[in-house]
Amino acid sequence: MELSEEISQCLGAFPEIEEFYSREEFLAATSFGNYVFFEDYFTEFVEEYGKSEYFFQRVGMFIETMATSKNVDTRNLAEIGVLEGLVNRRVDGVAAFLGQHSNKLLMNAFQRTKFDKEVWLRFQR
Repeated sequence: MELSEEISQCLGAFPEIEEFYSREEFLAATSFGNYVFFEDYFTEFVEEYGKSEYFFQRVGMFIETMATSKNVDTRNLAEIGVLEGLVNRRVDGVAAFLGQHSNKLLMNAFQRTKFDKEVWLRFQR
């Protein structure tokens, strides 16, 4: 099965995700497409696996990379699939590591998804 470019980049940034899910779960997750993978599976992985500041920093850097992509579909995926999924999980530690472009996408997401602005936007630059 061929993975999308975004899922492949995710695996490059977070190789431990393949250990977090069984092979069957991982194959099913990637077969549903980018939005389901990121909004459901990636955000669950971040919530369950994310116990350190270093991990949250990696997540923030990954989202910023997506947010600065020349590909509009990748930027939309960062906003809708990743950020909108994360704000509904117990991972507000990521907020400290979101870059300028990620924060802009987060503000866009706020128009559709209500979340605690004091928590998620406290590090706005």
